[in-house]
Amino acid sequence: MEEIKALFFDIDGTIVEFQSNRIRKEVVQAISKAHENGYKVGIASSRPLTIINDIENIWEIPWDGIVAGSGTIVYDQNKEIYKNHSFSKKTLQKIFAIAEEKDIAMYVCGEEAYFTKWNTFTQWLKKTYHVQSNTIHPYQGEFVQLLTLLSDNPNQLRQLYASLNETRIVKAGLYNSDIFPKSINKCSGIHELMDLWHFPNQAYMCFGDTPGDHDMIIDATIGIAMNSGMEETKQVADYVCQDIPEALKHFQIIA
Repeated sequence: MEEIKALFFDIDGTIVEFQSNRIRKEVVQAISKAHENGYKVGIASSRPLTIINDIENIWEIPWDGIVAGSGTIVYDQNKEIYKNHSFSKKTLQKIFAIAEEKDIAMYVCGEEAYFTKWNTFTQWLKKTYHVQSNTIHPYQGEFVQLLTLLSDNPNQLRQLYASLNETRIVKAGLYNSDIFPKSINKCSGIHELMDLWHFPNQAYMCFGDTPGDHDMIIDATIGIAMNSGMEETKQVADYVCQDIPEALKHFQIIA
């Protein structure tokens, strides 16, 4: 087993509870203590940096790196872009065209956050994830970091986008599925940071709660699922925890 050198944390449902949109003081203290003990600590989230910033106390933790947009953009400890794997404008146009044709609402984050349509799924996402934007407009050719398709049928979404070989769709919640570049995920972003830090690629522990975290949970030396997470995620994990401080103590990362 690789010696653990770094810790990576999903955000929604992992370090941030849906009800509060902030990190509990005990979790901030536990992750900060791990950093003090010499471990690199990083975010691995589907959120782009603009939406990570919406979390009230996110920067109370001294993060060493950020995997944003599930690996689409990777940032160093200074929040400077280290790697950028965003979709090309041509691919973006195809993605939006399919959604428009099939009347699928999308949540888009780039230079701004906005919705392409307003419906019950849009309302659900806004309430569940504490989305602040009320803006609605079609895609206008701008830079995009996160694309979320809103539907109660993720299998239909995969069929609709099957012809776009450069994409993959990941179910992120009850009615939200994210669409990413096919070869990019949280695991690939973590490997880029591990390379930056000169650590073996798998020498990390990670925490997640949904299928969007499976790649890193399976890849990590120790992959941990939240007990409140999806059952299928718990099944692929090495350990299931009630909360993060408990797990960090269990594995002797902190006292």
